[in-house]
Amino acid sequence: MAILTRDEAGLHVEQTRVIDGSSASPHQAVSEKISSDNLAHPFHIAGMYMSPSEGMAEEFFQTLAKQNNLPPNESRIYAGDNNSHVGEEIEAHLSSQEISKLPERVGDDKHPPEPPQIPFLDSDRPSSKQRGRVFLKMLEKTHHIMLNGRFEPKNLHTPYTWQQNEKASMIDYHTISKELFHLVKSCTVIPRSSRKSQSTPKPPTDHNSIFLHVAMPTVHNSGKTKV
Repeated sequence: MAILTRDEAGLHVEQTRVIDGSSASPHQAVSEKISSDNLAHPFHIAGMYMSPSEGMAEEFFQTLAKQNNLPPNESRIYAGDNNSHVGEEIEAHLSSQEISKLPERVGDDKHPPEPPQIPFLDSDRPSSKQRGRVFLKMLEKTHHIMLNGRFEPKNLHTPYTWQQNEKASMIDYHTISKELFHLVKSCTVIPRSSRKSQSTPKPPTDHNSIFLHVAMPTVHNSGKTKV
């Protein structure tokens, strides 16, 4: 994950490696604390990557959940490639009243998560459905909600985050605490012009970018910070 800021914004970025290649986990996670004299409170971004060919899925998401232990006024955004399928499932911690106040999320109906009643098997290579179920458990624990899919025009196609030849799915997510959802102005997936991995010029990745716009409170309540 790369953090790009404008010099005139006066932002200070402090990075902490949470999980990397030096640990026993094959997955990766980094935490970025972003602060400024102009911001009312610091905010935090956790970049994450879950390897699809390794185990330790529950341990990975438990470690990420611990990163959400922040002061009440500070926000944590989780962003990255989970290689997890959650379909159209709604976050379990949301009440019916809370759901009614949120934009409806457009999910990937062709790739649902593992049903909750099926026990998670601690395998060396859990499926994307199993990873999705564990990811949903992390969202329940942190009271986070998924953002991509909530701001897309309803008449467009599913906002897939991964595309390769004729295959497509949603395996990348941006999330924020439901208490701080009001700070989010938009979250949209930017599709590539071609879905084919062999197109010319060849796409540098089979993932689509996710653009998240969050308006962070400033000291004088003026101005916005784009993330």
